[in-house]
Amino acid sequence: MKTTRSAVMGCIGLLLGCAPSPQSDRGEGGRFVSIDLCADQYLLQLADRSDILAVSPQAGKSYSAEREKAHGLQQIRPSAEELIALKPALIVRSYGGGPPLLSRLEAAGLDVVTIPWTTQLSGTETASVLEGMNALASALGADGRASRIASRGLDRHASAPQSETQAEGRRLLYLTAGGVVAGPGTLVDDVITRAGYRNYQTRPGWQAVPLERLVLEKPDLIVVPRFGPADDRPGRWSAARHPHVQALLDHVPTYDVDGSLFTCGGEHTFRAIETLASLDQQGERQ
Repeated sequence: MKTTRSAVMGCIGLLLGCAPSPQSDRGEGGRFVSIDLCADQYLLQLADRSDILAVSPQAGKSYSAEREKAHGLQQIRPSAEELIALKPALIVRSYGGGPPLLSRLEAAGLDVVTIPWTTQLSGTETASVLEGMNALASALGADGRASRIASRGLDRHASAPQSETQAEGRRLLYLTAGGVVAGPGTLVDDVITRAGYRNYQTRPGWQAVPLERLVLEKPDLIVVPRFGPADDRPGRWSAARHPHVQALLDHVPTYDVDGSLFTCGGEHTFRAIETLASLDQQGERQ
């Protein structure tokens, strides 16, 4: 099979370049630190590079949507000793270090902003991407930047399609190289719905690819997230290597997309929606 180019739209990606620099009263030089991949995404999108003291080792990896911005920045592990010695003005975390680290940092008098794990772009039922953006923006003094990103993106993607539109939408299967698929209750599911499709996977959460169902009922299209040569090869025991799955990839319209757009949440979530919405205009993998 021949790999096509990732269907990535650039229009939403221009948002950050158009936004003004955030203002802060926390002094000069790098002051902010992020300690896990999801925290990296938010901080790199909302803070000036000159204000970033360090990011996690994952910030520059192929699965990071902000890897280009992370190039050359100091890296730091979620270690209380290292963070206390660095003395940042603000530490941004999502899951890094867990509750024990958070307690130690707060006991040391360090300010910490925790970005909640998100399963939707916007909404009130659970924590959302926009909620995380706004919480961090307030701490950084970058409220104007966050609101501009949100308002421009939400002009196109604020609401999921109406139920009747969803019922008519094509069924999309999001299939990773590891043979895992995303169902309801995941941010990927929210992206799929907002892009105008129905999610083929109906079981909640992240599940192994439903081989039995695929034998009886094909999806209308398959999306395969790509992260780079080292990360895209199915493992020896991956269900993605199953002959029936490989046959589906040959006969069902299949699209390779930039997998980093679906990692954690942030401004790139708008681009993920735009990517899926544009698939009809892109060449599929043959």
